[in-house]
Parts: sequence; C-alpha cells; structure tokens
Amino acid sequence: MLQLNDILEKNNAVHYTEATYFDSHIRLDCTDYPDTQNKTGLEDIKPLPLVYHNNYFIDESSVRKVQAKKIYKPSTRNDLDFTPAEKSRLHSCIKNFEGDWKKGQSGFWDGDEQYIRRTHHKYLIPGDNVMIEVGGNVGQDAQYYLDTYKPKHYIMLEPLKLLYRKLQQRFKNYTNAVTYNVGLGKRNEKFMIKMEGNVGDASSPFFGSGEGTCSLKVVNANDFFSALGVGNFKVDLITINCEGCEYDLLETILSTDLVYHFKHIQFGTHPTLKNLADPVRRYCQIQEWLSRTHQLTYQYKFTWETWKLKNI
Repeated sequence: MLQLNDILEKNNAVHYTEATYFDSHIRLDCTDYPDTQNKTGLEDIKPLPLVYHNNYFIDESSVRKVQAKKIYKPSTRNDLDFTPAEKSRLHSCIKNFEGDWKKGQSGFWDGDEQYIRRTHHKYLIPGDNVMIEVGGNVGQDAQYYLDTYKPKHYIMLEPLKLLYRKLQQRFKNYTNAVTYNVGLGKRNEKFMIKMEGNVGDASSPFFGSGEGTCSLKVVNANDFFSALGVGNFKVDLITINCEGCEYDLLETILSTDLVYHFKHIQFGTHPTLKNLADPVRRYCQIQEWLSRTHQLTYQYKFTWETWKLKNI
C-alpha cells in the first residue's frame, strides 16, 4: 500500500514529496526538472514498431521500411454538422442529464459493477493487442490489463510527475509497458495544480481549487498519436480516465479521421467538475459523433462506457 508524507520542501525551485511504494523508498518530484521545463512533452515519444495490415501485425523488419516512407498525419473531417435527428437526440440528452447521471452513477458504483471497465474486454487477443491508457493514476487498472490481456504494447500516460514516477517503479519489470509524463488535450499547455485525493489520484486542472505547486503538461492528442505511429496500426483499446481531459481528447480525435484507428474507445466522464466548460452539452455531442463511427458495447451514462468501431 502506498503511503505519502504530506511534506513539501523547496530546493532549486523544485518541490518534492517523499513517498514509500511497497518496500522501496523513492524521492518524487512534483514539478519539471530545469532541463525539461521548455519541452512540450512530445520530444520523447517513440513510435511503436508496428504496422497493422489485414488484421495482423507485420513483423518489425518490414515496419522499418514502411515507417521510413510514411508518418501518418490525420485529416480534418468536414462531416461533423448535426442532422435534425441528431439535434433532437442531443436536445433530449441535455434535458435528461440529471436523471441519467444519477442512474449512471448508482448503477456503475453499485457493488462490483464498476469493474466492468476492466473485465469487459475479453475480445483482446493476448500477445497481439495494443492498449493505451490515458490517466495511468496509481496503476490499479493497468495492473489488471497487463496481467489479464497481456498486450503486445501497453502505453500509459500520466501527466502528474508524482504519479508518473510511481508507475515507472511499479511496472519497471514489464517490457511491454511504456509510460509517458504527459496528458492529452486540444493543444500544448502547462498547468500548475494542487494535489487532490488520497495520493494525488484525483488531481485535475478542472477542479477549480486554485493554482498549486505541481506541474502538469498536456499535448495535442493527434500530435501524440501520430508520434506514436497510430495510423500505421490500429489501437485495440484506448481507455480514458483523466479527470476531465476526456472532453478535449475525444473532441480532438473525433474531428479527424484518426478516430477510425481506435477499435474500442472506453472512457469515464466527470461532468460535475467546476472548471469544465459546458460538459453536459459536450458529452451529448460526443455521443452523436461517436455513434457515426462506433457502436456502444456498454454504457452507464455520464459515468463510464465503451464504444466499438463498426464493421470489425
């Protein structure tokens, strides 16, 4: 069990928190090192050595030849205007928010139902799937996914350096797991936030608790996925739980043809966060856009859900 001492000390303008993770004592920084302060966070992203072709991964020697010729760049979609039927459903979705949200919350958090976010994905082929987790947190979901579905590649993103270092420590012996210290959104940004929750696991720039002492870097989602190589291959599952960032992230990938390269999209939603702009309307819009390319496989409305790419 992780234990944190709520101690901050100032040393060369860097704040630290002492933490004990299992049996190892590690010093975890809360803001950027001086040599990374001017970086966006995209500089260290390495493309996965994969090309997805006819539902199989091409061997890595072939991949190098393909990737040397092409880096996939998503194209902007021009078909996102809503039809009259979609506008009608959008209006109903907004109107029914309070009841749907309460029903979704009670259903999802009732007993063990919340673990559907982990157990639902039995379609994943062990050793031959690619997973991306946005919001690695303390690694509880990642532990289950890695041990159960045994992905070929597992990419975790965690923008809080405190949690990022813990993930690195926890999964240091997993050769198929890579962790990046960035979050995803519409643009490259940097926030200074306060730690929230038991071990910082609920921290978000959308809480509205004021400027804090911990840095958080966000990069454009499409730029990140392109750097990773998405487009040369399909992602079998992206799971998103990032305390409010899911709106910017989903709107960004839905605005381009990159969305067709995600076979399953799972996300939690946080529509009551104080600083989120118009979350209910945006959630309902995302529902309509997603329904054009994907179909629901489970849903607790305004809480957690998964969408499957059509025709796979």
